Amino acid sequence: MKNMVYILEKQPTIPIGILIEPLVTQLHASQGVTYFPNIFDFEFLTQLARHGKLQLKHGVLLLDLLAKIYINDIDWASS
Repeated sequence: MKNMVYILEKQPTIPIGILIEPLVTQLHASQGVTYFPNIFDFEFLTQLARHGKLQLKHGVLLLDLLAKIYINDIDWASS
């Protein structure tokens, strides 16, 4: 995860939409069943949200994912 964050910081031209769409789809499908968020996931999602190439539709996907985590997972609601 640290390496991916490092690459995203050093290569600002990477189109992150091709990373966000499948990631969010997979996390939506498995949340609460096989996926339980951890601190590294939030660090990575924060890096994606701060990326200069973030488009509006991908920002909405991230916002939707984080809102569902907030609503469904009381342990991470305060984060």
